[in-house]
Amino acid sequence: LPALEIIDSRYENFNFTHTDVIADNASTSRVVFGNTLRKPSDFDLELVGATLSINGQIKELGAGAAVLGHPANAIAVLANMLARKGDKIKKGEIIMSGALTSAVLLKVGDFVSGKFDGLGEVTFTIGE
Repeated sequence: LPALEIIDSRYENFNFTHTDVIADNASTSRVVFGNTLRKPSDFDLELVGATLSINGQIKELGAGAAVLGHPANAIAVLANMLARKGDKIKKGEIIMSGALTSAVLLKVGDFVSGKFDGLGEVTFTIGE
């Protein structure tokens, strides 16, 4: 499922370390989901290309390989960490594997579009 995460970071210009972002509870504010649900076996997630556009201008390009070499690797890390604690990923939980592009600063009124090869597009406008 294509998705775009809207982060709310208190770090200016996204200048933080991995430790900072974990301590800050991942800086997540919102998530916007697309409506194209596909099975991971239908295509190679490692090769999925993505564009992130703001107001019609491409700001970032990315690929599935940007997520620990393959998005499934991130999910495996999560599953293994949970297993060590006696827990597991539960049916119906939403899991985001990680970003294919770098973060981009948004402002009120921006029209945001994320296009993902084989998965479709996610769009939204930043309100007040």
